[in-house]
Amino acid sequence: RFAAKDVSLTGPTGAGPVVIADPDRIVEIIGQLIDNALRACEGSSSVAVTTEIAGASARLAVTDNGSGFEPAEADLLFDRFYRADARRSPDIGSGIGLTIARTLAEAHGGSLTGSSTGPGAGAAFTLELPLA
Repeated sequence: RFAAKDVSLTGPTGAGPVVIADPDRIVEIIGQLIDNALRACEGSSSVAVTTEIAGASARLAVTDNGSGFEPAEADLLFDRFYRADARRSPDIGSGIGLTIARTLAEAHGGSLTGSSTGPGAGAAFTLELPLA
């Protein structure tokens, strides 16, 4: 899917931080973030997945250089059915993916946040979970 849109995807190599979590739910969260990043990007764009340890937490960030959003919309993106770009076709998604992803992160004792400096500036979504 990435190659078809001329979007590069890079990620960490080797073992990352260890967390105690339901692997199916964490894959669901990460999949949602990567799918959203791909939808936000057009040709010659990039999506990067990075991990790091921050104190007693593991952080996984999905960053893209796609369409971005207004900084004031950062928390609204996690509201059910909210769409940063109301012009998007309804067949792109239902507007609940980030709501579910945040709920799953919080159920694991973590958090999920998003940021952008504005439309056209790309976006970053960060999943933070307690270390094992």
